[in-house]
Amino acid sequence: MHYNEWLGRGWGGVYRYIEYCGQRKTRVDLSGVDLSGANLSGANLSGADLSGANLTRGNLTRGNLTNADLSGANLTGADLPAATLTGANLTRANLTGADLSVVDLTGANLTNADLTRATLICANLTGANRTGAIMTKVKYSH
Repeated sequence: MHYNEWLGRGWGGVYRYIEYCGQRKTRVDLSGVDLSGANLSGANLSGADLSGANLTRGNLTRGNLTNADLSGANLTGADLPAATLTGANLTRANLTGADLSVVDLTGANLTNADLTRATLICANLTGANRTGAIMTKVKYSH
């Protein structure tokens, strides 16, 4: 079942779709979907395909995005405090002004990602590929 079948059900429909896929052990496919402003706090999107998705100003606080594909996604101004992005693909993602405080980015791919003005306070970037990443005016501390 594709996300479009749940589209008319609001953000609750997004959660039901995620649960539906999780119960059937299928990969959540939200590629290219407009989720701007969505409240996905605490959602389990491990391994999900969010490539090209619009998550502008979305709330992914404490979300599990382990090994998720966020390549080319727009996360401008998104809230991701305490989210797990271990092994996530963030190639060419727009993270301008995103809050990535206390985020685990261990082994994540940030190649050519835009992190301008992002907050990375207490973020774990161990083994993260930052080749070509734009990190202008990033707030960062251990």
